[in-house]
Amino acid sequence: MTGKAQGRISSQQARIWLVLCLGPNLSRNVLSEVGGYLGSPLLPCLRGQRLYLIDLETRKVSLYRLAVRFAHNCYYCLISPLRLLCFPYDSSQVRALDLSNFAISPLPPMAIARFDPGAVVFDDCVYVFGGDWYKSNERYDHRLGKWANLAPSHYCYFMLSPCVYLTQIYLPQPELTEGQMDVYAPLYGTFKLTPVPKLDLSRSVAFVDGASLVWLTAQGDLVQQYLDASQVQISRAAFEGNAVPGNSAPVCFGTFVYWTTPYGDQIYTFDIEKRAVDVLRLC
Repeated sequence: MTGKAQGRISSQQARIWLVLCLGPNLSRNVLSEVGGYLGSPLLPCLRGQRLYLIDLETRKVSLYRLAVRFAHNCYYCLISPLRLLCFPYDSSQVRALDLSNFAISPLPPMAIARFDPGAVVFDDCVYVFGGDWYKSNERYDHRLGKWANLAPSHYCYFMLSPCVYLTQIYLPQPELTEGQMDVYAPLYGTFKLTPVPKLDLSRSVAFVDGASLVWLTAQGDLVQQYLDASQVQISRAAFEGNAVPGNSAPVCFGTFVYWTTPYGDQIYTFDIEKRAVDVLRLC
């Protein structure tokens, strides 16, 4: 597309069209790269009937009023640059929020009610882990429009931030005494255990940085494990401030990692280079 027609395309439209051109089978990592390439991505933060959209490059905050009220501690997952899935606390209901027009639509309910689960996108499907007292997990397939049960995991999970690396989903909330972490292979539908440090990582913020899995622990430590290494390699470094677990999957942009907290109108940020935690307060 060239000439005057190209000049009329807004950056928002270009972002949507590029995602459509890439096709429907997108992982969360690819979507993050698309958002970074076209411009600064938006980080949503829900508080009741208020929706905050934070521009991660300028840190400008826009506030919108929604017709439907959301619980302050619901878990949500950004499944595309302009589509958000919300999981109300202790409920099987799931709602989708379109960030382009703020339209809210229901999805089929999950098999069971969940509270503080973990959710991540892989190959056009949403994978939900934990959020109950058992080891059950589910997958929502957009193409089929329905949920399916997954194999049981080795551990129970709450307030989890699943991470996608290549073709596997890492569940970075290991059992402290076992020193092992669940890894789910969507292509095979199976869980396996991989070694991790025997540290208290139960209330950590976790994300993938390059070829490594990084934890920001509640004790103020940074723990890094290289996923491509034949042996487990761990490096630890103290940083100023404590990490607070969030109710949204962390979003990486540039040298910063962002996540929202379950309580309080604020966004936490982590500077990967300076290894410092900061807080972006919302009005």
